[in-house]
Amino acid sequence: MLLVLFVIYRLFRNARANQKINITLNEQTNLLDEAAENLDKADLDALLKVALDNKNFKAAVRIYYLKVLKLMWDKNILRWRKEKTNGDYLSEVWGSEWFELLKSSTYIFEKCWYGNADMDEVQFEEARNHFKDALHKLND
Repeated sequence: MLLVLFVIYRLFRNARANQKINITLNEQTNLLDEAAENLDKADLDALLKVALDNKNFKAAVRIYYLKVLKLMWDKNILRWRKEKTNGDYLSEVWGSEWFELLKSSTYIFEKCWYGNADMDEVQFEEARNHFKDALHKLND
């Protein structure tokens, strides 16, 4: 009888822990949606730190992508607008020296964010290296 009660207790406790994790992930997603809509005011570095601390690699990739878009906007390479799609941004830089950089960044982001597969640490490091390189090139 004690064993049954212990198992029930553990299941309940694990369910509550999972619920807290899901709330945290949902909150992070809401913050990312808000950042994408208000890119001019978003603190992407703070959001990135939270995502990395939680090993939320999908969120981190999305934040890196937003950082690329924001830097391209800051450098007048593209015009950011809430209602634009990634395809709109690609069309906007078509034929420029920045097209391939944005195209590869968009591909990585969309595969990670909209794909159903989870990203492991090795895949994330490859993506992070791409985005760091892209941001470095944009800053040169």
